[in-house]
Amino acid sequence: MQEVRDHIALVISVLKPIFVSDVERISGGKRLWSQFEQAVISFENNGRPQVKGVIERINELVVAKRLIHDAQLTGASIEYEPEIIPGGQKFDFVLKSTSGETNYIEVKTVQPTTDDSEDKWRQYQQRKDNLSPQNRYIVCKELMGATIFGNSFSARSSFMKYTIETEAKLNEHNKFRPGTAILVFCGTGFEWDISDLEDFAHFYRTGQHRFDDPFATMEHHSMKTKAELLRNLDGFGALIRPHDAPLCQGSCPLVYFSSISQVGGIGR
Repeated sequence: MQEVRDHIALVISVLKPIFVSDVERISGGKRLWSQFEQAVISFENNGRPQVKGVIERINELVVAKRLIHDAQLTGASIEYEPEIIPGGQKFDFVLKSTSGETNYIEVKTVQPTTDDSEDKWRQYQQRKDNLSPQNRYIVCKELMGATIFGNSFSARSSFMKYTIETEAKLNEHNKFRPGTAILVFCGTGFEWDISDLEDFAHFYRTGQHRFDDPFATMEHHSMKTKAELLRNLDGFGALIRPHDAPLCQGSCPLVYFSSISQVGGIGR
């Protein structure tokens, strides 16, 4: 618990000045900071079960900081959760360029917590037979194999779930204010790797799985029971932030892309 409190204190020292200044670079920035403070209060009152809420708010703050300092967005207006659809869902950030174009950004934390149990190991042994025939996903039981595979499997499912949700949200927003959208996935670098997002992004953009995508067969099968992807998102971003770091790794440029060769995004 103390390590969480120490991390919160570090985040406050690094990020608070940006979001409580008199001149807000992000409209609604003070409200975003207030929501982080509320998440901290929930953690203090309820303990470890509320840590995820704190992490999600910090990730939003880090993305907001990158938007503020992105040279490509100089002159653009940035809003946090503006109401575009009366009484409807909101995007985390809405950008309006100097030329009047609207860009929506949705931020989702993907942090599976698969336990390293015998039951999860049995699930791995069952599921590995359903992976793409030309691929082998090899993990060692004694070295958190059940956790590693389970987290990777769950992360891929989360990519699809959040993508479908964001597509629907963009479809509704385009009826009121047409624009493009980027979906940013946040993680620590342990539960899923950037290559996992690259595999998913390739399938999303082309409609075909990469030959070396281990989850291709399983995803193809699961998509038979789901709604057809709209493929209306402009791209994906990745924010990789270890839990002991108040900011993301590297310089964290914000990248918009329309082709798989440019996959990366925030925190690559």
